[in-house]
Amino acid sequence: MKKISILALDGCPVTSIVGPMDAFCLAGKVWQNLNKGSKHPFEIEIVSGGSNPVIGFNNYPIYCHKTIYEVTDTNLILVPSLQLGNLDLTLEKNYQVIEWIKKQFKKGAEIGSFCTGTFLLAEAGLLNHKSATIHRKVAQLFQKCYPKVHLKLDRGITDEGNIFCSSEATSFLNLTVYLIEKYCGVDVAACIGQSSFIGVNKLNQNNFAIFSLQKKHQDAPVLSMQNFIENHYQEKITLDCLTERFHLSKRNLIRRFKMATGNTPNQYIQRVRIEAVKKGLENNSGNITDMMYSVGYTDENYFRKLFKKYTGQSPSDYKNKFKSYSLDYIRT
Repeated sequence: MKKISILALDGCPVTSIVGPMDAFCLAGKVWQNLNKGSKHPFEIEIVSGGSNPVIGFNNYPIYCHKTIYEVTDTNLILVPSLQLGNLDLTLEKNYQVIEWIKKQFKKGAEIGSFCTGTFLLAEAGLLNHKSATIHRKVAQLFQKCYPKVHLKLDRGITDEGNIFCSSEATSFLNLTVYLIEKYCGVDVAACIGQSSFIGVNKLNQNNFAIFSLQKKHQDAPVLSMQNFIENHYQEKITLDCLTERFHLSKRNLIRRFKMATGNTPNQYIQRVRIEAVKKGLENNSGNITDMMYSVGYTDENYFRKLFKKYTGQSPSDYKNKFKSYSLDYIRT
């Protein structure tokens, strides 16, 4: 069972507390339906920095299960967006919370932050030399205060393996569903995403969180190639195109790409295209033939063979599986 601690801090939006709590609760019920006889995978609690209730945005009281002083161990901490106002004062008021986050992170807890909640993670030093995202309106202030953080404003979500950030105050559900996919799989995440009117394909700006582990390498040209493929998969991408663009010989390019990712460039292109179709089918975004053409395939038999190779199912079977998900299913 994964213990989830959702922080409630003075002035935070109530929706960034109860939204994730409800989503994880529903995800657990879906998980139990898919895995008969299993226990709910999450223990969810709202945790304050000391006071109870916490006075949230619009002076709404948020009643908490525990304070940080009562939580000695947890698996995931979610940090809500903050009303910044005077930044120094906000950080001072949350000093003990920051210290608790640092302590739990050292113990192995994962951390997720919504929008301006990322300031607390940066203040704790957890984002130094790591990627993060935040709302553009506060990006300049953030970068000035924390120059060691690699700010990625083009991303809705950043994933450093154990630290996750989302860019906007209303993106808390996007990050929540992203984490549900990480912990429970795409089936459960798609169900929760549909019930929350969040497409699973919108969890990340580039849609391909599944490839994040294949980017945990130090070969910068290969990483650039991966990003290029993910952003241009609808176009015709050939090995000659990649060698010309990234100034590598074919032999060197293939060798380095395979060593860094475990795939050849052609395999990676195929997987990205199939993943894009999967996301479309999960969200019932159109018919299969149109999706096939949209990702660059014109031979239907070849496409179906590739799809089955990478998913173990035909496109129609995959689409029908997600058609069956509904709010009624969640409530059973």
